[in-house]
Amino acid sequence: MKQSVLAGEIIVKPIAAFVPRADLRVPGGEIHHTIGTMFLKGEKIARIRRVIDDYPHFPEIYGPDIVMARQVTEGNSDHEVFIRVRKHFVITVVLNITTRVRWTELDATHAMEHSTSTHIGEAQDPENPDAGERADDRGFLWRYDSFWRLEETPQGVLVEHEIISLSRRAPASLRFVLRPLLQRLPQESMYQSVLATRQTLEKRKDSLAVSMNSKAQTVSAR
Repeated sequence: MKQSVLAGEIIVKPIAAFVPRADLRVPGGEIHHTIGTMFLKGEKIARIRRVIDDYPHFPEIYGPDIVMARQVTEGNSDHEVFIRVRKHFVITVVLNITTRVRWTELDATHAMEHSTSTHIGEAQDPENPDAGERADDRGFLWRYDSFWRLEETPQGVLVEHEIISLSRRAPASLRFVLRPLLQRLPQESMYQSVLATRQTLEKRKDSLAVSMNSKAQTVSAR
């Protein structure tokens, strides 16, 4: 698998692929635990952080699921972020999520960012999400934790993204129909998240190259 990642492939798997005996059972709930890995050739940890912490641009980077994001407390290595997520299952659901984000530089070539939910509320009206949250909890998402682990090498950065979430177990009458969907969604979301990060870095690198080339031509013309 490591050779595939170093060759440019994005690998996304449930935790059971790495820990076959992982116990994800919880009374009345479902734990979704997914890990994604990729290698970003020629990248630096600092540049990757500028993407995964670029909250005002989350809707364009990680949309359409994320429709709003903003940092709500000050702090470089420890702060809170508000994220609004819009998902369509059988129905449309809008979730307001507040997370505590902690950035840790382990050493010169290793860093980690951990986000953990401190509040998750479902909008009463998906078409007017600022109107308030539902008093009854339908359990689409109870808990959420995300880890970005970065290892910088002379060739680039090895990225591991891990997401653990807890939601209500599907009703018995719908479990046969919904379980395949609920098991597939975390892996699909993870793949899109990791891919979007890579694509954004590539776009910004291209934009920088164009800008530098334009400036060089301007200087040369003088």
